[in-house]
Amino acid sequence: MLVRWIKPVMNSITRRRFLGASTSAVVGGVVGGIVIGGLAGYLAGSSTQQVRSEVRTVFQTVTAPGRTETLTRTQTVVVTPTRKEVTLKVSAAPTAIMPFLVATREGFDREYGVKIEPARVGYEVEADLFQAGKEPVGDMAPWEAAKLVVGGTNAAFVGNAGAIRFFNSMFVRTEDADKYKSPKDLVGKTIGLPPWASGTTTAFLVTAKVLWNIDPRKDFEVKVAESAALLPLLERKEVEAVLLFSGHTLAALSQPQKYTKIFSFADTWESSLGQPLIINGRVARKDWARDNWETLRNLDFAMDKAVRWMMANAGEFVEPGGKYVKDAELAGWTRDEPTKQIVRTWLKQGRYFLLESYTPAWVDANWEFVKNSVGIILDKLPSKEEVFRDPLRWPGV
Repeated sequence: MLVRWIKPVMNSITRRRFLGASTSAVVGGVVGGIVIGGLAGYLAGSSTQQVRSEVRTVFQTVTAPGRTETLTRTQTVVVTPTRKEVTLKVSAAPTAIMPFLVATREGFDREYGVKIEPARVGYEVEADLFQAGKEPVGDMAPWEAAKLVVGGTNAAFVGNAGAIRFFNSMFVRTEDADKYKSPKDLVGKTIGLPPWASGTTTAFLVTAKVLWNIDPRKDFEVKVAESAALLPLLERKEVEAVLLFSGHTLAALSQPQKYTKIFSFADTWESSLGQPLIINGRVARKDWARDNWETLRNLDFAMDKAVRWMMANAGEFVEPGGKYVKDAELAGWTRDEPTKQIVRTWLKQGRYFLLESYTPAWVDANWEFVKNSVGIILDKLPSKEEVFRDPLRWPGV
């Protein structure tokens, strides 16, 4: 269980690991870094002779009490385009869709031989569409992918470039902050949660059990609503606390005079595991992945480039006339000026979406969360190899 696992992990973090001497070592407020592992493995499997090299700047931000440090370096990666352009429809929620939209509109997808057709859907619909067999690639959290595997779906989690770092948080009214310091203090009270099927709420079921031995389905009075409707419920004092999606979390963080954070998945898990948990990412059917691994790999490159573009052009999402303002409005990023400012800052710093960082260390950290899900949202534990592709080679499933 996590509570027994945190201390040895934290005690083993040396200065070398903390500062990222290993390509996979990042701690706390990770913004991500690109690690192109197993180049020889997946280049050997390519039947195309067309290759090119790209020199990229790699960012790693580590956070410790009292300081934040951003490490940069350059790295040359070798890209092999797909034999022909492949059209790939991907459905994602209003926030998760953003890097897909950027990759498409800026032409990064076609640059790598992949034509993305992004479809904006409701927050709890993505997994259903994938499970129904409508699309070969889906957008969901690693523990949701594990649940599919347990249920018999022949799928694997295959990529995290462009995924949302799991900083979704719970808030109370600031006037009540002395009374409610953690979710445990809210037992017996009324709280607001996103839909039960959402990745955020299922992850809260796991965290509540592991950390506080609480079952939110029994120990709270729960009002379920879309994330956008939850802050108004808190403000009207219809609930004592709310758990929010990423965009609405930033909206609440921008108003500390009104709302106080009492729990964050990033604070609880990421700071202990040493790698970012994510609320979404790419899952693919294994037979399709084996036949189309170049497409998946190049999709990762395109998504990584989209996140870098977002870092360099954060104003396009929140400034008047910005290229992506209408999309940002649907994600809850333009609620008011304080929210716009914090969204701009987080995008610019790369704290919102991950750069390519699918490494063995990242897989191990997210696997720990999956293991803690057994008996709560998973009936049994699948093998790690069933859930995650091998991060050191393609296709790796």
